[in-house]
Amino acid sequence: MPWCPECKSEYIDGFTTCNTCGVPLVDSLEETEETIEFLDTKKESFAKKFIQFLEYSNITNVSYQHKEEEDSYAIMIRKKDQKQVKKLYDAFYAVEAEKTLKAAAMKDVRETSDNENSSESKDAETDYDVITGDESEEAYDDLEASEEEIPEELFAQEEVQGIFESARPAVAESATYIKKEEQYRDLSSSAVTFLVVSVLGLVGVVLNALGVITIISGLLSYLVMSAVFIAFFIIGITTYSKSKKVEKEISDENKLTDAIIDWLDSTLTEEMVNGFANDSAAAEVQFLQKLEKMKALVVTQFGEMDDKYLDRLTEEYYNDHFDEEVNEE
Repeated sequence: MPWCPECKSEYIDGFTTCNTCGVPLVDSLEETEETIEFLDTKKESFAKKFIQFLEYSNITNVSYQHKEEEDSYAIMIRKKDQKQVKKLYDAFYAVEAEKTLKAAAMKDVRETSDNENSSESKDAETDYDVITGDESEEAYDDLEASEEEIPEELFAQEEVQGIFESARPAVAESATYIKKEEQYRDLSSSAVTFLVVSVLGLVGVVLNALGVITIISGLLSYLVMSAVFIAFFIIGITTYSKSKKVEKEISDENKLTDAIIDWLDSTLTEEMVNGFANDSAAAEVQFLQKLEKMKALVVTQFGEMDDKYLDRLTEEYYNDHFDEEVNEE
């Protein structure tokens, strides 16, 4: 079926131009989707495995390209997937780093066992009762088993930080959303503090000038202290003004939050939420998949809204209703 790249309308076979937009139709909307370079890495193994991870997490149209001049590999994704891929990248990094550290730990255990076996074999030259042949063979079998259990890590231990830090694009950390009620309390508290300090300070300056108390002396000191407390007073007034604006928004936010929670209560079930994620994916990925699907449903029902607000709301709802570990605590 052909599609319009502008209005995203689907047409039946035989149409070649959009009746609304007047532009040529395309066979697939994916043809018109913009791709971007997500990150650049020196290791092809890294690019391959990360792409497999993304495809396994239902991210399509991902690939990597070899850049001959830099002798590196650029991972390409659809621009619209950038936000989700960033979250999956954090989960991918955590999983691979854990594998590398686990392998390093098991390697240390193996080396320690080798040293101990070597020491015991030397002692056995003078005391044959220290270890029997059967015991030695059993220990060797155990060691071979432990070697087989060592996971294959994507990077050498010394690279576990460096490769990701050099390859990871600079992404600004998104702060946790602060609810309007919390913003109002913080602003009100700050405003009161600045106003009280400024008033007491100015009163102190006046009393000092009248000779009632003696704390500061000299014209410069008076000017500096007066300027500081006046600045505090202005900051207090400005902060108080901001708090009053935020106070007016509290009611609207609470109504929206209550409406979303009521809708989620009537719509979602634990079975449905579990179905949002790939059962065979890592726990971190499953959690992200569930939250992203919940957010998409909320946006479809209530329209676009502050993404940080939606992140916090859906995460808190999930933890309260579907996270067994949190509920057990």
